[in-house]
Amino acid sequence: MNPSLRHVGIVVDDMENCVNFWRDIMKFKVLKELDEKGKNLDKMIGLLNIDIHTTKLIDKNNNIIELIKFNSHNSVAQAWHGNQFSLGLTHIAVTVENINYFFEYIKSVYGDFGTTICKSDDGNVKMAYVKGPEGLLIELVEELK
Repeated sequence: MNPSLRHVGIVVDDMENCVNFWRDIMKFKVLKELDEKGKNLDKMIGLLNIDIHTTKLIDKNNNIIELIKFNSHNSVAQAWHGNQFSLGLTHIAVTVENINYFFEYIKSVYGDFGTTICKSDDGNVKMAYVKGPEGLLIELVEELK
């Protein structure tokens, strides 16, 4: 058996804003949108009467982000308010070609997170954290050639 990563799922409150971020800013393409509900989904998630809308977006390397909007349950009340050193999933890293552009643009739209762009100790990449839509931590990485 040789497992591989299928996608990363992100529960969102404002689907339109999050799709706009991943599609328009990060240049992912919308792969598919679905409205999902039913007994099998209820069993898998462990809740009753689930009604969700999902949007899957794909990048040029076939990596997939799945945005999930719960229409039937209040996901905002359960929001994660961690940071870079919290336990569990903390961020999504995205390779970009011009970190300065993405860093400044995302800061202008979603606010300054108080970090700066820095170079890795080995000098191979420049990197920085930013906060995207709904507080999602995103690590921007520019590979230096």
